[in-house]
Amino acid sequence: MKAINFKTDNQSFKEYLHSLCPEYLIEHAKTNLFYEVINDVILENDYLHKYCLSRLNKTRSKASEKRIKSVLKTKLKKADEELSVQLMCELFPKNLIIETLVDYTDDDARKDILYNQYLWYNENRFEIN
Repeated sequence: MKAINFKTDNQSFKEYLHSLCPEYLIEHAKTNLFYEVINDVILENDYLHKYCLSRLNKTRSKASEKRIKSVLKTKLKKADEELSVQLMCELFPKNLIIETLVDYTDDDARKDILYNQYLWYNENRFEIN
């Protein structure tokens, strides 16, 4: 059996992630990112605040950005893992998912992502009898 050599440095990993479709990226993010990390990423990116708060409240918010961030921070602390992952799936653009995976995965997690993607790809290409 041929050994597979995966490059896990930031640049190689980022380039590889860009080659994946958003659905695969989301699956890898669901598997490898803690919900606390997702919440931190939401709070770090101002453009997500209104959308997340609107999604959590099920209504549009007309509060100031400072107030929105404060309320959002409180709501995210109370949110469960499932809700945080759902927000990520609905609101994170592809580039943000990639940046988050690059920033918050270690070498072992990156190897797992690469290896699992390799298996998924090859499993879908060949039928096993």
